[in-house]
Amino acid sequence: MKIMSEHEKEPWILGGCSGRMITTPDGYVGDGFIADVDTKANARRIVASVNACAGIPTEKLEGKTIAEYVSGEAYLRGMGINNGSLEIDINGLPCSILAASFAGQFVGSGAVNFLTIDMHHKSIGEFTITMQRSGGTTSADKLKVLKNQRDDLLSALEKCVDKGSHWTIYSDLVQEVSQAISNARGG
Repeated sequence: MKIMSEHEKEPWILGGCSGRMITTPDGYVGDGFIADVDTKANARRIVASVNACAGIPTEKLEGKTIAEYVSGEAYLRGMGINNGSLEIDINGLPCSILAASFAGQFVGSGAVNFLTIDMHHKSIGEFTITMQRSGGTTSADKLKVLKNQRDDLLSALEKCVDKGSHWTIYSDLVQEVSQAISNARGG
């Protein structure tokens, strides 16, 4: 038996010939519909709002905008300094929304290790958020690998030039490789 102070469970839908009746997918509720609203637009708005707030106790929503409700659902779990960086550990609904949004951007962009998102805020202007997978290869990691590969190739080429400088038939090639090595070394 349903307690009268509880609302009908979601989802709610529009029904009736006028499209102004609000009901459940099963149709009639008790003696009739949940509500017969003055306009179809108002009925649509009520149904959308109720379904969007499914599972949230009414008391937590009363007197608040959705933004106020969401921001009030963030909880600080911890804060500290680690290696000179401020770390903040928060959880709750806003974090879930942010994580889902960033994950959607990550997947939608085809990113593998990291993603940068350029944003704008009216009070601070342009800024960039960089998101990296835990354990993913960063730009700095990739650059280090490339530099190591470059250094290995340069070392091998230098050995070739040293040995090839005695081969007169390859003198043009030796000069070309020597110049490339000099350029790569910044000379």
